[in-house]
Amino acid sequence: MEKEPQHIDIHFVEKRKHPRFNIHCLAKIETLDKSIEATAIDISESGIGLLIPSHFKIGEIIKLQIRFYSPEGKPSMFETKAKVIWVGRENEKKFYSCGLEFINISSQNINILREQI
Repeated sequence: MEKEPQHIDIHFVEKRKHPRFNIHCLAKIETLDKSIEATAIDISESGIGLLIPSHFKIGEIIKLQIRFYSPEGKPSMFETKAKVIWVGRENEKKFYSCGLEFINISSQNINILREQI
């Protein structure tokens, strides 16, 4: 007698407060003991995804800087503190991916983000 195939429903619950948007731009990260450049890969009003050349600890607080440009070419400096929420190693590549949550983001920086996304 053949068994009926099992059907398993898996539902993922989105935990993010705000939708993420794909971007590709340089970011500067500073901690107490190092300063590195990273590539921003996605962003929302509450956080950002980065590709970084070195490992950060989960829970670490960093200073993040990104220079955005308006469609007219006018630069805006986005600068805030962020907390490292997760870190993962990219497959056999020499960098890590990480997710940061913005901390006490200013209304000025929220406006800069809204213009970009």
